[in-house]
Amino acid sequence: MRICIILAVVGFAPPPRAAQEAAGSRFFPSSTDLGEHLWGTQAPFSLVLRNDESEPIVVADVHAECECTVVRSGAFRGARVTPGTTLTLDGHVDVGYRGGTVRKGVAVTLADGRTIAAELKWTVKRAYTASPDKLAFFVLEDEGPESTFVDFDSQTAKPVGPPRVDSPWLSATRTGGRIRIAVDPQTAPSGKTWGHVLLRTDDPHVPLLSIPVLADKLAKINVYPNRVWLPAGATRIVRITDAAGAFPRISATSNSSAVEIVELSFGSLTLRAAKSGPFPARTLVTITTDDGDRYDLPVEVLPSREER
Repeated sequence: MRICIILAVVGFAPPPRAAQEAAGSRFFPSSTDLGEHLWGTQAPFSLVLRNDESEPIVVADVHAECECTVVRSGAFRGARVTPGTTLTLDGHVDVGYRGGTVRKGVAVTLADGRTIAAELKWTVKRAYTASPDKLAFFVLEDEGPESTFVDFDSQTAKPVGPPRVDSPWLSATRTGGRIRIAVDPQTAPSGKTWGHVLLRTDDPHVPLLSIPVLADKLAKINVYPNRVWLPAGATRIVRITDAAGAFPRISATSNSSAVEIVELSFGSLTLRAAKSGPFPARTLVTITTDDGDRYDLPVEVLPSREER
């Protein structure tokens, strides 16, 4: 018996030519380091495209990875590069304002759809720095202002005039290149909030230095829930922590017979609403820690379902 095996050959098509890099034609070097440049300036570059193929290549388009890289693409569209010769593409990069190393790509699309890519690399040099460049204050309510210093460092730029602030709880003064920044817990809002210290400089590219400042205002007493609604005759446990998250020893008093304190322990108290009215009744339960910190807890007693 003969067994006939038929093999179905599935064709694996190569990727589109537009996705293929041109073999034998490339930029030399493929990565160009433009060095260090001052922020806000421009850095020129030249990219050399070499045709190592046996046939001429034609440039259809030149495009860059971002708008910060400018190539005179119109001058090179349609350029014909014969075998063994080169084409130099000129342009410049806008260096930018963030310090550190930047990498961007430039690509040439050929008339046959292939692409040739190169990389540009440069380092952004700041004209000045602030150390530290941002601040965080953790403050307790009802305490005095806290402050620290920021140093302005530059070989070329100088600060001009006094610093300004954009928040009423923030203040700043300058002596030479040193800035004293203070946060006032009395006027800062509770929780986390951001402000900025603004300092004008004589740098032509980045004339304004902005220093972000975080104020995290911690309550001396944290009460959960911070407002209580109780049906007549019902009970509710209230939790208390201090600024460090610990459970303090507490005392408590109710300002009305509508709410009774039935149990006290470290970091908690149990409230019980009166069974008879008149309701609704609003009152305050005053919670005090052994350190003398105080919190007035609003409590409202509502009629029971039977009374509604």
